Amino acid sequence: MVTSRKVGRKMVARKSKTFLFLSKYVALPILLLEGRQLENAGFSPGDRVQIQFLNNEIVIRKEVANG
Repeated sequence: MVTSRKVGRKMVARKSKTFLFLSKYVALPILLLEGRQLENAGFSPGDRVQIQFLNNEIVIRKEVANG
């Protein structure tokens, strides 16, 4: 389920699925984010981001330089 709140920007939902990473000891999920959706959301190559992991939710924010 995708929910959003109005903050003056259009929220676009995109469905994807996780991939499987198999290491020698454990299987881990992988989520890839790339392409125009990131660019349209204001992200550029080299941007620093802050990632929050919540219950069933991941929030990614672009870090803004101080100064």
